[in-house]
Amino acid sequence: MAFITPISSLLQAKGSIENLSLKQLSVEEGLSQGTVNSILADQKGFIWLATDNGINIYDGHSIKQLPGPNNSFLDAGIDFIKQDSEGNIWINANEGLYRYQPDTNAYQLIIANAPDNDGHYVVDVTQGKNSENKTGHWISTNKTIAFYNPETSQLQSKINLSPDLLNKDNIFQIKYHRQVLYIATRVGLYAYQTQTKTWKKLPSLATSLSSNRFNLHEATKGFALYISEENDLYFGTNDGVFSVNINHINEYISDLLPLAPYKLILENLSVWKFLYADEKLYVASNRGLYAIDTAKQQGEFLFGVSDYFSNISDNLIISLAQDNSGVFWLGSESKGAYIWDPSSELIKNYRYQQGKKESLSHNAVWTVQKHSHSEDLLWVGTSNGLNLIDHQQKSVARHLLASGTESQFSDNNIYQVYNYNEESLLLTSKGVVFYNAKSNQVITPGFDDELWKVLAKEISSIFLQDERYLWLVQNDGVALIDLTLGQRIDLSPLNQVVPLTKIYHFLGSLPNSNAMLFSTNDSLWSYDLSTHKAIKLYQHPGILASEWIAFDNWALDKNNIFWLSYPTKGLIGLELSTFKGKYFYHSNNSIIDNNVYSLLTDTEGDIWFSTHQGIFLLNSDTQHIRNFTVSDGFPAMEFNAASGQKLSNGNFAYGSMEGVSIFDPLKLKNKHMENDFKVHVTNIDVISRDLNLPLIINQQQEIKLNYNDVGISFAFSTLSYGDNQHVTFEYQLSGDNQVNYPATTDHKITFPSLASGQHILSVKAKSPITGEYSAINRINIRVSYAPWQSPVAYFCYAIVLLSLFAFWLYQRHLKRLRLIKAHEEVAYRENRLQLALVGSNSEVWDWQAHDNLMFGKRISQELNYVALAAAHSFEQHVELIHPDDKEHFLSRWDNFITQNNRDETFNCTYRLKHAAGCWLWYKDLGKIVTLDDENKPSRITGSYTNITQTRAEEVRSQYYGEAFKQTNDWVLIVNHDYTRATANQSLRNVFGWRNEDFDLDNNVLGLSRQRWRFFQRLIPSLAEGEHWRGEELVSTKAGKEFHVIVNINVGRSHTTNRLHFICVFSDISAQKMAEKELRYLANYDHLTDLPNRSLLLARIKHAMESSQRQSREIALFFIDLDRFKQVNDSLGHDCGDLLLIEVSRRLSGLLRVDDTISRIGGDEFVVLLENYKGRQYLGKIAQKVIDAVEKPVLLQDHQVSIGASIGIALYPKDASDSSALLRHADIAMYHAKQLGRNNFQFFTPKMNLEVSERLEKESNVKLAYANNEFLNHYQPIIDANNGKAAGFELLMRWQSKQGLITPAGFISVAEELGLIIPMTEAALERGLIDLKKWHALRPSLYLSVNLSPQHFAKENLVDYIAALLKTHDLPAHLLKIEVTESALFSEPEKAIKTMKALSKLGVILALDDFGTGFSSLSYLKRLPLDIIKIDRMFISGIGVEKADEAIVDATIVLAKRLNMHCIAEGVETTEQLTYLTRRQCHYIQGYLYSKPVDAKTISGFLKANIVELKAN
Repeated sequence: MAFITPISSLLQAKGSIENLSLKQLSVEEGLSQGTVNSILADQKGFIWLATDNGINIYDGHSIKQLPGPNNSFLDAGIDFIKQDSEGNIWINANEGLYRYQPDTNAYQLIIANAPDNDGHYVVDVTQGKNSENKTGHWISTNKTIAFYNPETSQLQSKINLSPDLLNKDNIFQIKYHRQVLYIATRVGLYAYQTQTKTWKKLPSLATSLSSNRFNLHEATKGFALYISEENDLYFGTNDGVFSVNINHINEYISDLLPLAPYKLILENLSVWKFLYADEKLYVASNRGLYAIDTAKQQGEFLFGVSDYFSNISDNLIISLAQDNSGVFWLGSESKGAYIWDPSSELIKNYRYQQGKKESLSHNAVWTVQKHSHSEDLLWVGTSNGLNLIDHQQKSVARHLLASGTESQFSDNNIYQVYNYNEESLLLTSKGVVFYNAKSNQVITPGFDDELWKVLAKEISSIFLQDERYLWLVQNDGVALIDLTLGQRIDLSPLNQVVPLTKIYHFLGSLPNSNAMLFSTNDSLWSYDLSTHKAIKLYQHPGILASEWIAFDNWALDKNNIFWLSYPTKGLIGLELSTFKGKYFYHSNNSIIDNNVYSLLTDTEGDIWFSTHQGIFLLNSDTQHIRNFTVSDGFPAMEFNAASGQKLSNGNFAYGSMEGVSIFDPLKLKNKHMENDFKVHVTNIDVISRDLNLPLIINQQQEIKLNYNDVGISFAFSTLSYGDNQHVTFEYQLSGDNQVNYPATTDHKITFPSLASGQHILSVKAKSPITGEYSAINRINIRVSYAPWQSPVAYFCYAIVLLSLFAFWLYQRHLKRLRLIKAHEEVAYRENRLQLALVGSNSEVWDWQAHDNLMFGKRISQELNYVALAAAHSFEQHVELIHPDDKEHFLSRWDNFITQNNRDETFNCTYRLKHAAGCWLWYKDLGKIVTLDDENKPSRITGSYTNITQTRAEEVRSQYYGEAFKQTNDWVLIVNHDYTRATANQSLRNVFGWRNEDFDLDNNVLGLSRQRWRFFQRLIPSLAEGEHWRGEELVSTKAGKEFHVIVNINVGRSHTTNRLHFICVFSDISAQKMAEKELRYLANYDHLTDLPNRSLLLARIKHAMESSQRQSREIALFFIDLDRFKQVNDSLGHDCGDLLLIEVSRRLSGLLRVDDTISRIGGDEFVVLLENYKGRQYLGKIAQKVIDAVEKPVLLQDHQVSIGASIGIALYPKDASDSSALLRHADIAMYHAKQLGRNNFQFFTPKMNLEVSERLEKESNVKLAYANNEFLNHYQPIIDANNGKAAGFELLMRWQSKQGLITPAGFISVAEELGLIIPMTEAALERGLIDLKKWHALRPSLYLSVNLSPQHFAKENLVDYIAALLKTHDLPAHLLKIEVTESALFSEPEKAIKTMKALSKLGVILALDDFGTGFSSLSYLKRLPLDIIKIDRMFISGIGVEKADEAIVDATIVLAKRLNMHCIAEGVETTEQLTYLTRRQCHYIQGYLYSKPVDAKTISGFLKANIVELKAN
């Protein structure tokens, strides 16, 4: 399209849109290309943007690209997109015209563009009817027009304008209206009567208009068409917008009547598109956006894009659309789309604009006041004078402007304005000023000097009551002046109830009341001047006395809720009748900002108020709160207190830091209210694959996912573009379990994965306009099953299990049959057994455990106890056993039961008492038959045999012989004359004897001659029945020795009646060896072979007893190796063990053989010395030990050096027993370590006291940590240039029963106990929570924290700090970590690496106590330090010691040269402050400003904005 732009039009007129605000949707936001040829707001609310590189669909959050059939749209140029009444999208792409159905994602090519250059291509489509009155679509190519019937899918050619349209004279747009199709071409307009199928070209513009106002050739080129309700045809051309009435168009086509004359509506612009909306016809042109009132046929210029974007000179708009929120979308040729919300015009803003008549004198507006005589006039007080706004004339008159030299505290700062005496104003700046607006002069009423002094004081606020009583809040209290009488009113009655210095603000009177409302920092009061009665109406809980705050103003809603604005706290709603709290809104429970000001009630009874985050509206009925910000047309977010005013016409005026805004609250409240609020699914995506869903997702469609899909996300939008960013979503996922998610403004929800099965994702949205929820949108989700977890798989599993169960039942049945058969066989065998037993004089018996009964015939038939025929108890059976056999029987029985072994046989021979009194011998055999549920014998069955007399003797002899053969003990039987011996197999195996019987000689057992003679004397001395027992050492011929226990019994043979000697040898060699090893392990260290603690204590006890007898001293050295742990940790435990062995070797080589050297654990050794020359000798020995230990040791190619700390205790001087002596030596060693290690110390009683005290302190510190008794105090670090805190150093305190304890009293103990890290981390966590609160009051504040050397040994210190800062949402530079040189001593390279990582993270590093160490200068150039802290020991010497002053000066110069800054600690006098600041050290810490205080006190300082002492 060519443009004709007259030179005069280059100076473009100012648009009628005053409060213009545009947003941009460009390639940077995701558009595929910047040329937006066409824009469509579809029926659901999605925004479609056709570009030269595809179609983009926007949902208010993200942009998706429509791929087209076979992805043909992705790189294609799209000329237009339209939607018909059926919801189909018509897309004109390179290939031709498509009809797209979003719900089914189906494309249909309606007409293809001709492939050759001379061929036809589609230019437009419009819905209408044909001659048969069928509804369809008229489609225009560049030369022809056809009709498409959707029912038959047929395209019928209707008009061919090729003869009239030569070369580039093409059709641009068609419009169907009342059976006439209007056609805009480059050579003029045509009209086609669809019923009669006749067409005619419309007359030339020259027939009715003079062409001196437009270029006829360019104005003939028609590009845009619109027909109004008045039946006027508007057509946009390349040089203006024209209209013509078409009431008689059919008559014109039939040549019956001429056409009405043309009208020129807009001139000198090239038109691209028309859009009718909001009863106006909007025109997209080369000069920007225009609007035509079709009823009046008048046009106006709204704005050009360059009016808002200073970096854009091109005002061309080539497409436009309006969404369902009333927001306009404007397409550009290269910059994407511009978004304009016309509702921003509801707000009229006045601000400073240089050279303009409606400019304020200053942007900072502190007060707004209605004019006393005119509704159109408004007084505005600013930081530079007073302004009078005439909002009808849109002009501003300025008063009391500064000359340019006044300070910000001059009289030109107008903070409050009141109408007084009709012609005068009452103003406040530094004091009260009376100003005559007519004469533009400050006037001085005739008050006395004392009254003028009161009025001239610095005033924080005033209130004018009934244009007579002036209430003033001043630094020294409250004053009340009767302006009519010119007198000060006594307020002493009020002072008796509420101190006048505690009153901070006056709020006027309640309706129908003369009592004045006033505020202290936490309470609302009323005071009646006539009765002098003060009443407390309300007190807000939890307010500190140090907080300098007050209620700002009040408003009453339609429900009689009395609302109070409470800056820094929030909004309070009280019941008017009782003044009891009902509502309290603040930033933690609502969307409001806590700085609430200027409550106003609109005509519908709802509450409005200003904050530092814009304007808020509170619906009195629903309590819904709505926020209006810069995006709604306000010039700023930060509004000021006491700057709200309700005007006579119901409009509101609010002052901000960017001027004053005037608006109709009802219109602003109702903007975007008509929206159909719904929530739409805009995207479903998974990370693992492409879902291939339609671009516009059908809300009823079931979403099918795979079991292995991950990263499943669902996106939603309400498509309400005016307030999209404030919409709240609530999600619920139901399935096997129901999960409700908290409300969020995030329009997306993502699941890592979903379990197989059916799920429903429900979502609803909360409108930021009404607070109401949308209907719930439910998405049905079906997740497939893994093959091994599918229902079919589980069915198969069930079949397999059932089959296995059936197989088990079958096998059980077979087993039962086998058992029945076996039982029958057993019964048969039992019968045969019974017969056998009877034949062998035997019978069976049975014992059952559940009732402990014995069954058998023996008791009744053989022993003749007839009463016990059926059964008898086990106890009755035992009662019948012979007393000599009873214990034997019970022992055998108990052992048999205890062993619980079915393979074992119960075997016992014993006597039972006959009923006649005699005893019968029986041999019982038994087996365990069954076991109970606890796997214990439940039934034992066996047999008994009567072996009375000889039979019993026979059996007994057999048993003895068997025992002789099988026993493991060695058995040697010597005959009566000691010449022959018989040995069992065990004895023969040991000594290698082949024969069982052999001649007895003195070498038979390898006994010495002396021991053989002993046994030769012993054996004859033993009489029958006597016994001897003793230990003996015997040896074989091979020389192997055995320790044995010898038992010798004397018996008599029943056959020969001769004595024989039974010698039983039990081998106890293994026992002897084990005893020897146990004695060694119990008394010696396994690693060094030195005596252990047990043997040491025994030897100490023995030495003490010897010392008492001989009246001499003994000494105990307690030796602890220094730096052993580092060797053990760095080289490993194997090297540590080698080192301990080497130390043991050196000590053994150094000391005497008679001295006891013991290792009692770890790296601790003890030396016991006896018989030494004197105590001086002990010191020499101790030093020798130290010298020997500290010599280097080579461990696996590593040379290491350690040291020794020695504690010495003496007996009887230092202790009376061995344990105390060892403990005191340990205490002395501990003191040696405290004195620098590698030395020795003698024990003193004072050491014991110190250790007791330290143990008590350690216990108290542990208990304090467990009880959370440690708390944070903070000492401000002051910038002396402005006297305000730049940061705070965190200093831990212990709240003990004795009071508050400083770190010096517990830090060292905590470090030794290993508690310093968790204590510091807990303190840091508390500190960052406090810092986050203070950050809102003063964003530049930082927190400084001291870290122990143990922190720098942690591997994850940097990660921990980073995570902590992220948790509390604080930038890293607000944390300063202080380190001392001790953090570098143990592992300097590791500490430096950690510090560099902290610095890279952004944490600020400070070197604490500079100058008090030994290596500060060597580390300064290596460490990433930002701050040097000068120690208080040097600061205290300022003005006292020149040397201290020289060190301070050198430190400051050194820091400056290294690009660091200094912080001076311990500043307590103004002389020290002056000295430091003169040397450019202005960061000060010390009692001059503040001692360390708690967090509440710090918060009070910050809220009061206290300025400390500033340096001159």
